[in-house]
Amino acid sequence: MRRRLSKREIEEIIELRRRGLTLGEIARRLGVSMMAVSYWLKRFDIPKPPSKMERIKEEILELVWRYGYITQKDVVKIMAEKYGISECNVYTCIAELRREGKINTIRLTGSGMRRRPTMLSRVLRKANLSKTVFLYTDESIYNLAWYLASLFLLNLPKSTNFKHELRGLKLSLKNRLPQQFYELVCRYLKEIRSHFPHTTGSV
Repeated sequence: MRRRLSKREIEEIIELRRRGLTLGEIARRLGVSMMAVSYWLKRFDIPKPPSKMERIKEEILELVWRYGYITQKDVVKIMAEKYGISECNVYTCIAELRREGKINTIRLTGSGMRRRPTMLSRVLRKANLSKTVFLYTDESIYNLAWYLASLFLLNLPKSTNFKHELRGLKLSLKNRLPQQFYELVCRYLKEIRSHFPHTTGSV
């Protein structure tokens, strides 16, 4: 004869399920049958919790929304350490979020044709951001563009021909950024430029 579960046990079944445990894990932890666990979950219409990968995707999206933009390297490190999974699995989650249109990525690289260094590559090396990938949302594109414009100006070589250096940077950016992103960065370069005393002339 099956043992009648107490109110406390039923509450524990529901709580453990909401925390992501499987039917078998709940049954073993409480010392009850899987049939009993399944019955009470259906009785209270408790939905199946998201898989671990789905929870990771939700957390990645939350991180990007919280900060506006974040480096892919930081996201991979945080998720791999928290969930004890491989970095490859985190990259897979990021790729799925991109395919679903929930996040965007932009990769900063400055190598020119035949690997000749460009002004962008020099700026990125100085800022320690070579080959950095940023994750961002459609809403945070303006914040990221402003941040990058500020960073580019701060790390441009301070020379007597700053106007020439800036043209070289913009030319490098045009070949490597999506059109909307490029236009935003150029707009912010122009706006921010007045805050730097070594910049003269028009952009």
